[in-house]
Amino acid sequence: MRGEVVRVDPGGLALHFTEIDADSFYHLKNIIYYNSKNPDLIDLELIDS
Repeated sequence: MRGEVVRVDPGGLALHFTEIDADSFYHLKNIIYYNSKNPDLIDLELIDS
């Protein structure tokens, strides 16, 4: 997995991944789902990207 930090503020940060293999993507997606207050929004963001 490769990427860069594109934003840092008091509420958090944003990362832009430039390379990610399928297994890493699967694990990252699950971490995000389990820590999200609304996992349905995560699905919409992943579909739009």
